[in-house]
Amino acid sequence: MKMGLFIISLLIYMPSWADMRRSSCNLYLANPMPYQGTSKLPLLPKKEFKRQVIRAKLFRGLIYDDHDGELLNIPDLRQFVINRNFNMYISTDSTNIDHSILGAHRAVPFAGMLKVTNGKITNLIMLEKTAYRGSVNKMLELIQYLSEEGVDLSSTTISLFFNEDPVYEVSVNEFLNRFRH
Repeated sequence: MKMGLFIISLLIYMPSWADMRRSSCNLYLANPMPYQGTSKLPLLPKKEFKRQVIRAKLFRGLIYDDHDGELLNIPDLRQFVINRNFNMYISTDSTNIDHSILGAHRAVPFAGMLKVTNGKITNLIMLEKTAYRGSVNKMLELIQYLSEEGVDLSSTTISLFFNEDPVYEVSVNEFLNRFRH
């Protein structure tokens, strides 16, 4: 009887997964990457945006095209943002669609570049010299967010670029071992 009451009280007072998830999301939203670009390219009309941008969906640790449900394959580096609603947008052409368009000139929790093979992120890059300035702390937060979403990053290479030179090109585990406090 006492054990049953203990379990019931534990269930009542224990934060739910949704509550824990909400607190993680609030952490990422509290410290967004401000838009620091000088470009004020006009935002694309909705139809054009849908044609030139992939809205990605994280599901069971993999990344899918939200439009057709196919696993993503992005062999070349593409710019991405994860906006304040935690929607991931990836450019189909990094020369014509950049972070300023993807993020709509607004602060976003995460931005960078990535490569994806069969739905798995193979490369994850943050740049210091872009509209959304990357940092070690933002990369740590991005790794945490993706891990919480179930994304397998065990074979992902992490890179930070400052002044066009890669500072780090290491595995996620090496990056975490070096910078996680």
